[in-house]
Amino acid sequence: MITAPIKAELLEVFDQAHKDVVSVIRALEDVADLVSVSGRDLRMAHNRVIGEWLGNAVAEIGRMHSRIEEAKTFEDRRKES
Repeated sequence: MITAPIKAELLEVFDQAHKDVVSVIRALEDVADLVSVSGRDLRMAHNRVIGEWLGNAVAEIGRMHSRIEEAKTFEDRRKES
C-alpha cells in the first residue's frame, strides 16, 4: 500500500514516460518517411523496433499506470474504516 502523494507522483512519472516513448516512436517514423531505405533488412529492423519493442513498452507503461491508479492508498483505507 502506498500514500496518496506517492501514488500521484508515480502516475505523473508513468504519464511522462508514456509521452516520451510515443515521441520516440513518432520521431523514428518521421525519419523513416524521410529516408528511402533500399535494404529490406534495415526496414524490417526499423519496423521491429517500432512495432515490437517500443509498442510493447507503451503497452506495459499503460498497464503499470492502470495498476497504480487502481491501488488503494493509506488515505483510501482510512476513509473506508
